[in-house]
Amino acid sequence: MRKRFFSFILFLLLVYSFLSFADTQEQGQISQTTLSRVKNNYLSGLKKAGLKPEHLEVYSIGQSHIDAAWRWRWTQTRDFKCPRTFSKAIGHIEMFPSFNYHQSAPQFYEWTKEVAPELFQKIVEAEKQGRWILVGGMWVEPDCNLPEGEAFARHQLYGQRFYLEHFGKISEISWLLDSFGYNWNLPQFAVKAGQKYMWTSKLTWNEHTIFPFHLFYWQAPDGSKVLTHICPIVPIPTWFPFQELKPFARDDYNLTPGGDLGGYPLARNFKQTRYLLNPGENLTANYLTVPEEIKAKLSTDFMPVVGVFYGLGDGGHGPVKKEIETQLALQELGYGKIGTAYELFSAFERYKDRLPVWNDEMYLEYHQGVMTTQEWIKRANRKAESLLRSGEALASTVFLLGKEYPLTELTKIWKLTLLNQFHDILPGSSIPEVYKDAQKHHQEIQSQTNQIIQNSLEYLVQKVDTGSKQTDLEPILVFNPLAWERNDIVRLSVSEEGSYQLFDAQGKELPAQVTKSPEDEVYLYFKPDSVPSLGWKVFYLKAGENCALAGPLVNESKDKIELENELIRVEIDKKTGLVNSLFDKRLNREFIQAPSNKILAFKDIPKVYSAWNISSDYLNHPVEVPKPTKIRIEETGPVMVRVLVERDGYPTDFKQWITIYTGSPLVELITYSNMHWKETLVKVEFNTTIEAKKVSADIPYAVIERSTHPETAWDKARTEMPVQKWTDLSDGKAGITLINFGKYGFSLTPDGKGWRMSIIKTAKYPKPTPGAKNVNNLWTYLPTPHTDQGEHWAHLALLPHKGSWQEAKVYKAGYEYNTPMIAIKTNPHQGELSPSASIISIDSPSAYIASVKKAEDDDALIIRVVEGEGRDSKAIIKLHPKFKIAQAFETDLIELNPKPLKLSGNDLSFPIGHFEIKTIKIKLEERD
Repeated sequence: MRKRFFSFILFLLLVYSFLSFADTQEQGQISQTTLSRVKNNYLSGLKKAGLKPEHLEVYSIGQSHIDAAWRWRWTQTRDFKCPRTFSKAIGHIEMFPSFNYHQSAPQFYEWTKEVAPELFQKIVEAEKQGRWILVGGMWVEPDCNLPEGEAFARHQLYGQRFYLEHFGKISEISWLLDSFGYNWNLPQFAVKAGQKYMWTSKLTWNEHTIFPFHLFYWQAPDGSKVLTHICPIVPIPTWFPFQELKPFARDDYNLTPGGDLGGYPLARNFKQTRYLLNPGENLTANYLTVPEEIKAKLSTDFMPVVGVFYGLGDGGHGPVKKEIETQLALQELGYGKIGTAYELFSAFERYKDRLPVWNDEMYLEYHQGVMTTQEWIKRANRKAESLLRSGEALASTVFLLGKEYPLTELTKIWKLTLLNQFHDILPGSSIPEVYKDAQKHHQEIQSQTNQIIQNSLEYLVQKVDTGSKQTDLEPILVFNPLAWERNDIVRLSVSEEGSYQLFDAQGKELPAQVTKSPEDEVYLYFKPDSVPSLGWKVFYLKAGENCALAGPLVNESKDKIELENELIRVEIDKKTGLVNSLFDKRLNREFIQAPSNKILAFKDIPKVYSAWNISSDYLNHPVEVPKPTKIRIEETGPVMVRVLVERDGYPTDFKQWITIYTGSPLVELITYSNMHWKETLVKVEFNTTIEAKKVSADIPYAVIERSTHPETAWDKARTEMPVQKWTDLSDGKAGITLINFGKYGFSLTPDGKGWRMSIIKTAKYPKPTPGAKNVNNLWTYLPTPHTDQGEHWAHLALLPHKGSWQEAKVYKAGYEYNTPMIAIKTNPHQGELSPSASIISIDSPSAYIASVKKAEDDDALIIRVVEGEGRDSKAIIKLHPKFKIAQAFETDLIELNPKPLKLSGNDLSFPIGHFEIKTIKIKLEERD
């Protein structure tokens, strides 16, 4: 029924397209009136810019930007916006022999294949004719800061493979028109997925400075480069970017224009970014580069190649009649060509020896609030990524042991996760109904992935020998989904609070404690010893008696509460509830200055784009945070001590838990809020004793270092900075790391010695677009509702360490905090596998295994290896002796183009470059 309905809709749209273009369809002729209009307007514009037609080489690129969801729901994009836009494009292709159309996002093609199969087949035929151009190999155009490294790998894997399956080719152009900033490692993800080029428009929205180049090689931390083009995308009637081309006096070179932009940083002059380097000059720039250094290497030679990207977007539609007529007229007059993006980039490559290199992230000086708005979806995204990695690690383990691998199910879950990383969903900039859909999606993601984990655990535990000589012991199998040995805290859900002891296989008692979590769920917390790399270990539980081991100490006096274990001592002020000290007993050093773990709140009322932006003067508008109404020691025991600080207020209150664990230098800091403030930004502040020139931050499969005391204008504009799992301040001798679960934006304290981690941003929702379906259109007229009302959680942790972040390997601590070990109760029984074993491990000074999965095309194993410290290194992958390696290859991210690797027995050795991502494919010998 659905397919017949959409076939009818497609028929109507094609009829509409034919009627709309009937006046220009006749033999493809353009009227003299149109030719005259275009000629006069174009020559007039060029004259004002001081140019002549022969100065430029113009390529017109037909395209449409389609938001998967924004001011409408994703179902409307699937059912109407994609079919409507694509059918119009097919109509244009049939009517105008030289017209072609570019479209990104394989998700949109998959939807079209589902709801309008006849239309999809027309697209396939048009692509064969070279009229429909595949761009943007990622599954959707995602936010480019918030997904983790493995998610970017999967965007390319599933996106490019869809293109390959249905069109016989991949896209060589990374197409990211509208994402809100771009992490530094994107060029590596692109290159390792077969891409050479990248196009975006968004950096033209910068609020404070002009990005210095419009055409350049963008270099990732590992050295991968993509030819990158940034240009405004301008609608009718200003269909040609004349404002970019006006000549200027090079003495006036200025990348920091003044003046109030009124919140809309669009009316910019980018002409100064179009000059080529002097012949023979090389320039590698970043946010520390001063404009004078760039200016000194620029010639007076103007980049003559111009791309005009035309077509209506956001809600789709694509090129309209007037635009197409204009581009056809431009071509007929000999002033330009209706070309493809590939032709445009090929023309750019003629000047490759005179292009600069940008060796940094591409930070958008605008929309910084999207790192925080809709706090819940940030946590849900992190949870989904963590569960999927753990689920695949477990599924791969039991696949090697003989269980069928749930490839189809995991692919569907990944695709749903990737859809919800779209650059208006995950950032929090969509209407309320989009988040109703996203909540349902994330419930499905968690439920289905947890089921895969449970099924895999049940299979594994039956293979493992869990027997014990003592009949009153209940076995617990702990699985470690990360590929290094661990001894951090494990939680096991139990039905009620009770008394338990935990023992290892040799009868040694281990710390165990039953208590409620801050989320009010009852768990057995315990500290295992030496759980093997990507493997398991069996422990034994005895009910009825409490653990006899001593745990962390707690001392309470009139003014303070002190928490102390073997490694650290933490001091909490009883008057303020703030953390005033974190003393490392190993290093005999204080790491925290008072006040820390301090909740800060500010009125945040941007001029426009409430859900996207952070007001430039928010620091001038502090909001009073409720004072502590109760401070108490909530929990003591062999595993942990925990203090609760309550801040009751109206209409918003907070709770904060400060916890330390036995044998661990980590301090966990959890903040809960029942939020009812409007247009408010909430941060948690940590002041440290570390004086560092750089603040390091985890980004997708790499690390970026930013200035703690920025000097250049564009470095100063990086006020709210993106982060993945951790950020670190180190002075060479020691440092401290701030780890998070599901938080993505932070700023530095004014002295550059601490962090302000953003945890909540309440903002006005955008209004639904006219014609949005299945939404509350009353919001078009009534007061706009606000985001982020209700319950919120922020899970943070401080980790002091010796030496640099590299020496301390804090990236492993970030993974551990975000990827808990998994425990399951079982019964005592014999099994073919030993009670403790590692399936896969890696021996390397600085490389780690980031993910493990079954190959897409066969029964081989795919192992993603990442160099984590920014230095060239070596790695040796080792498998359990039960599994013999027959062949090994290095592939690209889409598991193609294999290059054989040499084996040494059952070990696989290979070099790995600094911050390099390697995809290793291992084929095993067949077993009886």
